[in-house]
Amino acid sequence: MRGNRRVKAATEAFRRSFAEAAVAALAAQQRSGGGNGASDVAAAEGGEQRSAEWFKLRERRLTASAFSKALGLFSGDRHQLWEEKVGLVQPFAGNAATEWGTAAEPRALATYQAVTGQRIASCMFQVKHDDPVHGWLGASPDGLIESLTLEAAGPSLAASSSAAPWDAAEAADGSSAAPWDLAAAAGSLPPHVTAAVAAGHGPLAGPGRGILEIKCPHNKGQPELAVPPQHATWYYMPQVQGLMDIFDCEWANLYIWTGRRGSAVYHIRRDRAYWARLWSVLADFWWNHVVPARQEFQAGRWEEVESYRPPMTIPEAEELRAWSKRMALAAPATFFKPQP
Repeated sequence: MRGNRRVKAATEAFRRSFAEAAVAALAAQQRSGGGNGASDVAAAEGGEQRSAEWFKLRERRLTASAFSKALGLFSGDRHQLWEEKVGLVQPFAGNAATEWGTAAEPRALATYQAVTGQRIASCMFQVKHDDPVHGWLGASPDGLIESLTLEAAGPSLAASSSAAPWDAAEAADGSSAAPWDLAAAAGSLPPHVTAAVAAGHGPLAGPGRGILEIKCPHNKGQPELAVPPQHATWYYMPQVQGLMDIFDCEWANLYIWTGRRGSAVYHIRRDRAYWARLWSVLADFWWNHVVPARQEFQAGRWEEVESYRPPMTIPEAEELRAWSKRMALAAPATFFKPQP
């Protein structure tokens, strides 16, 4: 039994086979000497961001941008995502906020490279392992930050990059803002933006390559009034940690770009314990709810589909919500002035 629903023998057998496959895959990896085993699915199937192939790859998998929905951080998210993945409704096609983010992303990326001095490599859709055990999880970050020495990411970065972190003294009188932005900047910047960098700035890189994830706040239809938040946005933590695991990176920079009111980098380190907890929730959502419901739907057994609908909320959501907030609060932040 699962809740008030009797689980069919075929489903139990399917779950056991998944667990056995996971053990076999791990053993095979250990015998071969370990390694990331990452497989760039796009290399074989295509998959540049937002291409037709890219959308097809995402439809067949649970992707990093949807991890928070599968967890159920907000009301209705789990049911909406389940209906999309089963095929009951059309996949989310975007809205004003996503359209704004897509349009603003190229400028945000250019600004990030200008203010940090880092080189960004583009990447395609990828899964951690291209096998039945792990191939159901996929991701495509906004870029991979190429290896940068820790020394270069320290205080000396301000002298070497084309735009140093926001100077609080300059920002106070508006002298650091471009002429086109003076009117918007005057008196409109929150104290945390103008004061945060007075004592320096946080790390911008770690060992090896890192993940770059860009967010351009739509601000409920008023993006021109958006400001970088004081701390990293907590509900992006499932996505960022998933990206680090799938691409086997030890760190990530969450970059929030607002255009007229500057931008900020939030440096996040990989947390394997967090990911292990989240992965168990994602696996349950996918294998116990999406996959069997999809099989029933494709077989035309409509009455059985609804029996696999996931609970609206789960106890793990509160635990991971609190964990995500602590992680976001602990992420060092670096604020940058607006760029012309």
